[in-house]
Amino acid sequence: MNYNFESCHGDRTLRQLRIVISFYAFARDMVKTRLVLLLEISLALFTSASSVFGQYYGDPAQYYHHGGFSNRHQVAARMLPQATAPPIASSIEQIAIDAGRVNLNRPYPRIAGEFEPQRAMVVSVSDWQPHHAFVLQQIVAKTAGHTNVLVLCNNSDQLSMVVEWLLPNEGDPTRTDASPNSHVFFCEMEVDTIWMRDFGPLLAETETGTMSIDFFYEGTRPKDDALPAVWADRTGSRLETVRWTIQGGNLLNNGRRLALTTHRIFEDNRIQFPNPLPGLDPELERRKMVIEEFTKACNLTQLVVLEHLENEATHHVDMFATFLAPDHVVVAQLDPRLDPVNSAILERNAARLRRVKVDGKPMQVHRIVIPPREGTSWSAYTNVILANDLVLMPIFDSDPLDLVQKAKQAYQRLLPDHRVETVDMTTLKALQGELHCLSMNLPVFAATPDKVIDFKKALQFFRSRERPQ
Repeated sequence: MNYNFESCHGDRTLRQLRIVISFYAFARDMVKTRLVLLLEISLALFTSASSVFGQYYGDPAQYYHHGGFSNRHQVAARMLPQATAPPIASSIEQIAIDAGRVNLNRPYPRIAGEFEPQRAMVVSVSDWQPHHAFVLQQIVAKTAGHTNVLVLCNNSDQLSMVVEWLLPNEGDPTRTDASPNSHVFFCEMEVDTIWMRDFGPLLAETETGTMSIDFFYEGTRPKDDALPAVWADRTGSRLETVRWTIQGGNLLNNGRRLALTTHRIFEDNRIQFPNPLPGLDPELERRKMVIEEFTKACNLTQLVVLEHLENEATHHVDMFATFLAPDHVVVAQLDPRLDPVNSAILERNAARLRRVKVDGKPMQVHRIVIPPREGTSWSAYTNVILANDLVLMPIFDSDPLDLVQKAKQAYQRLLPDHRVETVDMTTLKALQGELHCLSMNLPVFAATPDKVIDFKKALQFFRSRERPQ
């Protein structure tokens, strides 16, 4: 499928794909009697159309057209119905704890924390538009000396495009010295969009190597959905296919088999009980099944489900939280005078995380104040890239300078051995995209794909195409 227009980050609004799965031997202990239930379960995988730049959610409960894309193509977006009110939070907490008990003595597979040492940062330029080149230029310039950057390209034309963007000395074509970009590598691997965090493989350490966990992703983006399998094949990793759906931006791992997500996980994996048994709470039961399945698939000891922000398009956890260590998490904070609803949500999430225990001790929760939203656009200072001893924090040019400075100082105080840099994401503002969404961490235990070339060789290829025939 070819896409020739630019859209925004997300995969929740435009299309609905229902996978109907019949469970013919689902057993559950109820009233001390094991009952075999014949249930028909519908997984509503809410998806959106793909494009040359990514995905779009939009403002909840509205029908609208979003224009201004690279070829002026408009995307009609239909929002999801209002989700059912969640059950009692304490029930969900206990369900998550109970579900994780079966994994307590099972150390592998283990999903790494993003703060752990990494081999490279992976980005895709499959549909990266020239007017967003400055974002990539900043990432490359500021990661030098801290981590490698592996750029996935669909073809040689894209490789040449990126090399031209990254030419040293402000794009001087007479300069052939590639040393400033010696940490940049390229690999031809086809994908549909740039939102690597959401569709890229979830890489887990095993006793003997690496596992590429493949969740279902976006039915209209076959190349994105296929990447985890392609990655496993080209890195020699073990592939583990999971027939449930989650986006990587909505799953944060602490490296100790504890993960954070939001209630969107229940919206994306909606289970229906057409004829529930007497005494069965369908809402609580479906959430229990989702928690148990994801806990099993990711080998977690606990999946902490938090409230997502209101009037925030993605409903992802990385829009308001990030781990700095297994027992240290940053949670965004808002001025309640400017946004009382979301301020209260963040306070409840922070309180919930303080009840979480890591190695028997309470989680340490740190707060960073972020600017109030502009419509559905958020300047999320938790949507950071952690790259070894570097912190890259996204900002918009409209952000108050004092908030930017305070956020940088907070990260510097919490991570004194790190360098803290900002990346101006203003051109992506209307697309609901942020910095963390663009990238995928490649931990040190994971192999790189085959057929990777360095920037010097890519530059030589670019020069050869420039020469007159």
